[in-house]
Formats: sequence, C-alpha cells, structure tokens
Amino acid sequence: MILPSGTKTILGSGVKAARTGTAGVVAVDAAALLGSEVPASTADDSAVRAAISPEELAELMTTFNGVAEQLQSTHCTLTAEVARLQEELREKNEQLQRSRELAALGQMAAGIAHEIRNPLGSIRLYASMLFHDLVDRPENQRMAGKIERATVDMDAIVRDVLAFARRNEPVLVEMDAEVLLRQAVDSCVSLLHGKAIEVEWKVALEEETARLALVDAGLMNQALGNVVRNGLEAIGESGRLELGIKGGCAGEVVLTITDSGQGLNAGNAEKIFNPFFTTKASGTGLGLAITHRIIDAHGGRISMANVGEGGVCVEIGLRLAGDPMMKDES
Repeated sequence: MILPSGTKTILGSGVKAARTGTAGVVAVDAAALLGSEVPASTADDSAVRAAISPEELAELMTTFNGVAEQLQSTHCTLTAEVARLQEELREKNEQLQRSRELAALGQMAAGIAHEIRNPLGSIRLYASMLFHDLVDRPENQRMAGKIERATVDMDAIVRDVLAFARRNEPVLVEMDAEVLLRQAVDSCVSLLHGKAIEVEWKVALEEETARLALVDAGLMNQALGNVVRNGLEAIGESGRLELGIKGGCAGEVVLTITDSGQGLNAGNAEKIFNPFFTTKASGTGLGLAITHRIIDAHGGRISMANVGEGGVCVEIGLRLAGDPMMKDES
C-alpha cells in the first residue's frame, strides 16, 4: 500500500504515525490503529491530543516499568546462579583432578612397594637368624636387633603404601552416620587414656532416616578412624574434640570432626591430603591420603579448614541411603 507523502509506518503492525513538517511531532491516531492511513496534512494539535490520554500513557509506562524490573531481577538471579554453578564446577573439577593424580600415584607406589617387599622380607629373616646366632656377642646382637626392628618399620610403610594403592570397591550397606562416627571414636579410645580431652557430640539430625548413609562399614571405619586419630594427636594432653552430624546438600549427610589443636599452617592446607605428606615427627603421611581415596570411592567429599582461634574442622559428606543416584551406582 502506498502512503501519502509525509506518512510513516511504525511498530510494524499497521500502526501509522503522522509527522508535521516543521515541529517534528509524531502522533498515534485511533484511525491508524484500525489500519487507516493518516495524511500528514491532517495531523494537527487536536489529533496529537486524541492519540492517547495521560491516564493511558501512565498505565502503559507503569506496565513497561514493571516488566523491565522483572526482567532485571530475572537477569540478576540467573547471573548469580551461573556464577554459583561455575564455582561448583571448578571445585568438582579440582576434586576430579586430585582423585586422578592420587590414583596414578597409587599405581606407581604399589609397583615400588611390591618390588621392595620381597627383599625386605629376606633381610628381616636373615637379621632374625643373625640375632639368635650372636648370643655370645651382645654388642653385635644389638646391631642385628636394630636391623630387624627397622625392617618391621619399613614393612609397615609398605603395607600403608599398598593400602593407599588398593582399588577400593565398597560393599555398600545402610548405616547410621552417628553409629559410624562413634565406632571410629571407640577405635581410638586408647589415645584418650590419661589425658584431659573432652569429647563433645552435636547431632543436629534427630530422625534416623536423615542419618542413614550407604557405606562400606570396614572402609569407612578406617577412614573416620584416621581423621579422629589425627584430631586427638593434634590436641595433645588436653583440649576438646567435637563430633557432629548435620544435614548438607540434597541427598547428603555431613559428619564433622573438630579438634582444639594448633590448626593448619597456610602452606600446608593444600597438601594435607597428598600422600607421604605429614607434619608429625613419625608416620608415613598416608593416613589422610587413604581416607581421601575411601571417601572418593563412596562418592562423597572431604574438606579440612581452620576454625576459630585454633583447631581444625574436617567435614565429610556422605550420600544418603535414600539418594536414587547412589542406589543406581551401587
């Protein structure tokens, strides 16, 4: 359709606007809304006033502003959600990378341990025979005894390396997370004898079904026992060990072990789960590395951080027995 000179189509829906040649005023006419053309020569002041009332314009602007605010709010929400998911993805990728590195290191360590174990057994046997043959030479016998004890210590290290390298395939059963944690504490009760260490419990989940986790009882007792033992050793002669059970993300129950020790140095926080890393005077440095692998095998998570003026909180997240994803994996 050819429009008269000076007539312009706007809004792309047949709505026509008339523009005056001098004042540059654009008007929307009711006739234009019905599909008629409005010649520029008829677009006078009365046509401009008749286009839309102030009340209608105010209502239109209010609606527009409301929609704009909703869009802005939705945009902010989506931006925050994207940022959260990106951070969660980064953390998962870091955990996956650590698990792969530990698995590769475990395979290498297992090969070395197997190569060492056979000659080590021979050395131990010969040292024991030599010890019994040197009864008439006490000084030499003491030296043979030291060799035998050293081989026993080295064999313990080899066993720890093999335990770290072993592929964990949990046989999952339903267990109360509180029972698991109490069993781990019971396995370390000898470390409490003769010491002024207070053990405090904080169980935030009253319903047993909210505490039921799918775990391999033996492996999990080993993992939790390592963490509890580390906490008690960090406390020393006196202090407090706090054990807790609480809810976590959907389908998760969280166990916490908090000690009142000296805490972690900034440089050690990132290396604490690395194999052979330890701040103790003795030990292989494999306890927490083994714990990390066991938790990984359960599809869980473990983290460690300083708390308050001193001490460390270890947080372990385990999948609930009612989690369908965990059941499919098992």
